[in-house]
Amino acid sequence: MGDGWFGLDLGFRTGIGDERLRIGPVKPFSDGSLIGRTAAMCCDYEGEPGNRGLLQQDAEALRAFILRAHAAGWQIATHAIGDRAVDVILDAYEEAQARDPRPDARHRIEHCAVTSDAQVARIARLGVIPVPQGRFVSELGDGMLAALGRGTLLPW
Repeated sequence: MGDGWFGLDLGFRTGIGDERLRIGPVKPFSDGSLIGRTAAMCCDYEGEPGNRGLLQQDAEALRAFILRAHAAGWQIATHAIGDRAVDVILDAYEEAQARDPRPDARHRIEHCAVTSDAQVARIARLGVIPVPQGRFVSELGDGMLAALGRGTLLPW
């Protein structure tokens, strides 16, 4: 995330404020969108051999940002749609808690759209909060199905 660090180490953190204004989590982005076929996936997109999406920055830079934000006391709500992105985020969250344990850190994965059973179990074990948008299925379901392929990862 570069040298700027965006002021996350200035003493502000998630929860500071009052009933009128309260600081929430920091939200890094790990990957793109499923419909745009840029979400970081473990498998190729349907009909696009070699396209597994992308991480918006390398995994090490994202990991370093998460470790630093966690150590500074922030709740982290990382955008991750693809299963490969979810793995990168879970690895970073787990390492952050191992290095600097915080009870009830309540780190989140925003969207958390494509996950395996093992990832869901890991999310639960780590106490990470998945924040899926069910509305994506009703509004974007046809595009999701086209991107992933019937029976590949989706149960329907």
